[in-house]
Amino acid sequence: MNASLSASDSRRRTHQHPREAIEVLTAWLTEHRDHPYPDDDQKASLVRRTGLSTQQVGHWFTNARRRLLPKLRADLTKE
Repeated sequence: MNASLSASDSRRRTHQHPREAIEVLTAWLTEHRDHPYPDDDQKASLVRRTGLSTQQVGHWFTNARRRLLPKLRADLTKE
């Protein structure tokens, strides 16, 4: 087995957050779609509610603003 392949594989792992955590974060994003940037207090609350780390919540929002938010906004303009 090639050592570089093994190292590459370990960096490519995907981490799936619990469904309940995603539901909490997605609900927050939907409610705050006009300004989807939680302040420190909101982020701390989301950390407690989801069981994720502050870094995980921050990364989730970074990705969600790129991937989910355009879809949420597009769906709302269709209605």
